[in-house]
Amino acid sequence: MTTTIDFPDLDAAIDAEAWQWLQEAAPVYADAVTAEVKRGHEPGDIRQRFMRLTQRHALALRLEQAARHLRRQRQEAGQ
Repeated sequence: MTTTIDFPDLDAAIDAEAWQWLQEAAPVYADAVTAEVKRGHEPGDIRQRFMRLTQRHALALRLEQAARHLRRQRQEAGQ
């Protein structure tokens, strides 16, 4: 049996940093991720779609992280 160790604060910080970076470095993608999260798309689905279309792994990962951050914010706000 495998034991999973959670790092919720570290995970949240990584996701928040990705969101901040995305807003500064690629605002068009920040807007797109915001819209897709509002539509209910999962962070992993956003990453997969971006990878399928662009083959840009590092940016796809940042989009997924940023989407997780936005989803977490929406959940905390009760949306």
